[in-house]
Amino acid sequence: MTLRTRLLIVLVSIVLVGLFVSGIVTYKSLESFLVSRLDQQLENSPAQASHAMGQCVQQGTPACPTTDVPAVPPGTFGQLRVDGGPTYSAWFLLTTPTQPPAPVLPSRLTVSSQTDPVIFTAVSSSGLTYHVLAEPAPEVGPLERFPGTVVVVAVPLTAVDETLNRLLLVELLVSGGVLLVLGAVSWWIVRA
Repeated sequence: MTLRTRLLIVLVSIVLVGLFVSGIVTYKSLESFLVSRLDQQLENSPAQASHAMGQCVQQGTPACPTTDVPAVPPGTFGQLRVDGGPTYSAWFLLTTPTQPPAPVLPSRLTVSSQTDPVIFTAVSSSGLTYHVLAEPAPEVGPLERFPGTVVVVAVPLTAVDETLNRLLLVELLVSGGVLLVLGAVSWWIVRA
């Protein structure tokens, strides 16, 4: 192997390692930011979700019609669990005509307080991942007759996954382009 080829391989390898490390740091930073923002939305949504589903409790219908709650992302799943009574479910801001599979939730939930939220992950039967928060429902309106009701809000990670997949594709394309251009320029400089 000639000295020229070895120099070229070393240079391209150093740049490849640099691009790989910067790509991982960028990916993880964006992932952390997006999940944190999604969790903040989740923490702000139980009161509005329980208010929206309160009509179902009043009418005694277990499946609420799709309703809009501005504090949650599209495709959010909501559930009211009345202590010793039925469970009421709803989808919020659905963007498709059919409902996606609901997250598989445990029968016994860790119920958070508003000052100490406990967010956990649940997966649907189709593999869709959700971040879930369960809190005591505010005892106002139709829910004041049902003390001990728990509101569950499950936010899908679909938008986060789509954004991260797009970033990964862009990073791969840009890194590949940089390596090709750098390899060609380096080859020309070493030859000269």
